[in-house]
Amino acid sequence: MRKNIHIILSSLLLVVCLSGCETYNINRGNRNALVIKPAKQSMVDSKLLSKKGTMIISIGSAFMGGGIPDIKEGSAQYSHFYREKYPQGYNLGEAEPLAWIDGFFHNGVEYTKPGQQIDRICILGLDESLGLGSNLIIPMNQGKYENGHDLIKEVRINSYQLSAIDPEETDIDIVIISKAGDVINLTFANELTPFDGFI
Repeated sequence: MRKNIHIILSSLLLVVCLSGCETYNINRGNRNALVIKPAKQSMVDSKLLSKKGTMIISIGSAFMGGGIPDIKEGSAQYSHFYREKYPQGYNLGEAEPLAWIDGFFHNGVEYTKPGQQIDRICILGLDESLGLGSNLIIPMNQGKYENGHDLIKEVRINSYQLSAIDPEETDIDIVIISKAGDVINLTFANELTPFDGFI
């Protein structure tokens, strides 16, 4: 009898762990995508959702840019993501990004954590039925979310590595959790993130 109870408890614990992992790894099969798991699916147009109840928006290309606005202070860096697959050198001014991330590397600061330089995450053109607005602009403070948005509970930057040279070095994985329970997962990996050419 004790053995059966032990097996049942172990099974329940495994189910709880797996369901928790699924909550924060909803993008596992869609490495280059913005995946949104709405908290209240009844409010969202069912035509927008997959069979698993998620909204999947593929990311075709990502670019990076930046500059040195103040050589004494440090340098700015940003990345932007598009639904379409754009080649390097494309006039990105004609395209609307799906998402935009920017931040600042301050001189004298040792950056050791993923995305520690991030100061803002923007997701654009969202469907209003999600209840997150059409544009979700989340203020960050050097990679930390400090409750600067009324709808957002938590932001996790699991990895944020860009590369214009080696696609295997690119690894972006960001999880955003709303106060209502929506889970947004932005991932982009194993693709080049070339410089956008903006000056």
